[in-house]
Amino acid sequence: MDLQGSFEYLGLNGFLLSPAEQAALSCSLLRLSQQAGAPVRFWGKVLGYKNDYMVAQATPVAGHAPVAVDDLGLRQSWYSVDGGHSWTSLEIGGPIYKLPKGESLPASHENRENYCEQIRGRFWGLPDFEYKVKEEMPEPDPDVAPAPPPKEAAEEEEEKEEEEPADEEEDKGEEEGEGGAEGAEGEGAEDEAAAPKKKKKRFMLVCTRESTRLAHFVAQHDFHCQVVPHGQYMLTSQDPARPLSVAVNQTWEGLQPTEADDLASYLHFRPPTGAVAKCPGRVFNSALDFMEGIDTDIPSGVWSLQYDPGLGIVVGKNLLFQGSLFYHRPRTAVFGQYYFGSGQRNLDLCFMLPTEKAAAKKG
Repeated sequence: MDLQGSFEYLGLNGFLLSPAEQAALSCSLLRLSQQAGAPVRFWGKVLGYKNDYMVAQATPVAGHAPVAVDDLGLRQSWYSVDGGHSWTSLEIGGPIYKLPKGESLPASHENRENYCEQIRGRFWGLPDFEYKVKEEMPEPDPDVAPAPPPKEAAEEEEEKEEEEPADEEEDKGEEEGEGGAEGAEGEGAEDEAAAPKKKKKRFMLVCTRESTRLAHFVAQHDFHCQVVPHGQYMLTSQDPARPLSVAVNQTWEGLQPTEADDLASYLHFRPPTGAVAKCPGRVFNSALDFMEGIDTDIPSGVWSLQYDPGLGIVVGKNLLFQGSLFYHRPRTAVFGQYYFGSGQRNLDLCFMLPTEKAAAKKG
């Protein structure tokens, strides 16, 4: 794990680590790798008001052991709020419901793990900080509604006694021939009494810890932005238990300059979500072309490639997750990726992409 080599390219998006942070990472990540049993790399930093979150991650195939294609999305992450000295496991969890006394959620109520999508604003840098929202209690399940409590014998007798005088008065009224207006008034009173009373609304607090929000953001970023260059990984049958597994391509020596300048040469490091499209201008190889290219991402233009002549590397940036980038030096095995930002998606992306007319004029 060449940490010093990765620190060399940290300034590509305008952020750097202090010498103290670099020294802490050089020691703590090695210790964390021994505990995890797999190489752990520096994922990036999420900026906050009180503290910044430094994130480390162990990715599949990092230990050069073949894994199944479906396991490419499995990652283990940790966070640190003390500059990289100590690490805490980062796990995705659902919201915490604080209910009124004696209330319980119905069994059909879904535990909304995507509740973090509704949170806006920068991180505080406090893992135990809770984002709270007041929401109305969901209706109970009709099938499992609790039955009314059984009435005691004394209560039943009292109700009978109350009903009997009322019946006698009605009979008297009929015998004496009282006016229909009084009868109409009586019917109106009965209708009012029979009208259902409005149910009082019940509310609950839905709380989400900031560590859960951070885990959700890291997972979303990895799904959309974690990429690998074409040819770095390949399908193999080294493991007899898995007919087709993903392993590091030991013969890979980097992309050619013309390939490095093409978005189709960079693939999503995750299980394919659909049919893998054949890249035009490249001979299809079933052992190498098993992941989706980032050139087909929607909206078109969310990725951009630039060449840095000073460092001799190609830099790819994602406009939806601003602060996420990858770099590659053609004809070498130098490739890396990291994130530095506020931990929020760019909701103004639709205003940053070129329109069809502008693209046509440019062409």
